[in-house]
Amino acid sequence: MAFTHEWGDDVALFILLLLTTILVLALAWLSWGIWWRLRMRPMMLLLTIFLLILLIMAWSGMAFSMKNVILKSLWQGAFAILILLDAGWCLTLFAMKGYEYRHRKVPQVQDMIVLGAYLKDGHEVGPILAGRINRAMDLAIQQGSQATVIFTGGQGFDEQLPEGVAMKAYAERTFDYPEKQLLVESSSRNTFQNLTFSKEKLHDLNQTILIATSDYHVLRASFLARRVGLSAQVIGAKTTIRVRWRGRLREYLALINLQQGAVLILIALIFGIIFLMNFFL
Repeated sequence: MAFTHEWGDDVALFILLLLTTILVLALAWLSWGIWWRLRMRPMMLLLTIFLLILLIMAWSGMAFSMKNVILKSLWQGAFAILILLDAGWCLTLFAMKGYEYRHRKVPQVQDMIVLGAYLKDGHEVGPILAGRINRAMDLAIQQGSQATVIFTGGQGFDEQLPEGVAMKAYAERTFDYPEKQLLVESSSRNTFQNLTFSKEKLHDLNQTILIATSDYHVLRASFLARRVGLSAQVIGAKTTIRVRWRGRLREYLALINLQQGAVLILIALIFGIIFLMNFFL
């Protein structure tokens, strides 16, 4: 393909648009960070929104002015995917909030699973993990200390002992609960394995169990519990606002990863449709 003047203009436009995108996103992130840390007036939030609107205007206007079909399709496809991801993020947040704050009565259960999390300094239970344990143990005690509580979590490469072992030790120090009803699963490396390996320790697979995790993690834990084949009610321990929002972003990306096949097909369809529209229209 010859490098024409038209192609060169489009490449320059493509690079300019990419640099504009990076600059606007950096400014938006900076203004949001200032607003978040200093709790300033809503002006910073309005500035963030204004910068993002500027980005959308630049993106759409400059993209449609490109003449090369390939570059034009690439940029418009990226714009469509960004909108799709943004819409997905909003819907996921809505679903997360629904799962976090629905106040259903917790049933009497025979088994509880407490999902592990990273150990503070590699050997002790930190605030997030302590919240999960406390939530489960409080409920177990309220129900007459009859349930078996399974602490699930393996040993990370920078941890000195398995998470499940540290969790059980914390529960024994903190709560007056029958030791024989506190079990450990210490081989798992992720939430799916947490539930799969803990499933082998349950009394009755046909009865509803309780899964304790953090508030931001409830939606994915519920999804994975169904995938594993567990009848479960998931409860979330409250976390700080900062931890919750970081966690929600990670959870959104993890949910996308769980459906990566469907996501890749959707991306291919978006680029294909846009390319055909630009080529034939």
